[in-house]
Amino acid sequence: MAKVVLWGSLKPHTGGRSEVEIEARNVQELLARLMDEVPGCSGWISFSCRDGEHNSQGERLADCVAALDGFASVAAVGINCTAPQHLPALLLQARSRTAKPLLAYPNAGEVWDAQAKQWLPGEACGPAPFADRAMAWAGAGARLIGGCCRTTPQDIADLAARWD
Repeated sequence: MAKVVLWGSLKPHTGGRSEVEIEARNVQELLARLMDEVPGCSGWISFSCRDGEHNSQGERLADCVAALDGFASVAAVGINCTAPQHLPALLLQARSRTAKPLLAYPNAGEVWDAQAKQWLPGEACGPAPFADRAMAWAGAGARLIGGCCRTTPQDIADLAARWD
């Protein structure tokens, strides 16, 4: 059981309570349970993933998505700040476990070289433009598509133009 301390603006929505006890297996489930406690609250929950099957903590993305499926306050689920080459497989797994809208907000696919203190092209930094790669994410079920670390305003403009 986790005890969550609520801040000022949430207290009126919980009958003035300043603490709520919530049972949860992980942070995302805790957040979903807390959102369900607050009338009118809703949001997206996304996961950063380390490969085509697991979130950054090593849990299967499909299991994480399934754990959130029953929460009315969770309006969408998806993937953020993940190398773009992993998104098609991750989205297909997520789609198999939820009917909620899926979101895809990958990073640019570059890799940080801590020794040289610079970004280097990663395996996902191929010749295909970001907007072209986004078509595969849409085909795998993503309905909310954007970009995270090292994507550029031009990447997003090209993506938006693709759907205009």
